[in-house]
Amino acid sequence: MKTKWIAYPYILWMIIFIIVPLALILVYSLTTGEGDIRNIQFTLDNFKKISRSYIYRCIVEIHKSCFEVHGCYSSPRISYGYDNI
Repeated sequence: MKTKWIAYPYILWMIIFIIVPLALILVYSLTTGEGDIRNIQFTLDNFKKISRSYIYRCIVEIHKSCFEVHGCYSSPRISYGYDNI
């Protein structure tokens, strides 16, 4: 039981270098990025952007692979339009 004090520096290091940066990343991902520290505006728009583009890409890739398997994906005129997302 006398060796518990050995863990205290590691706990402090863990808080400073792991917990604090993860908290900052979480706060930054939930804010708009406009204004200063006194006027933080929370939003979920960042997560909506990521989920929309990811879901859209998954649907397009599944659609493309289904048509490639059946040999129907041969038209070069088909444009899925997710290259610039």
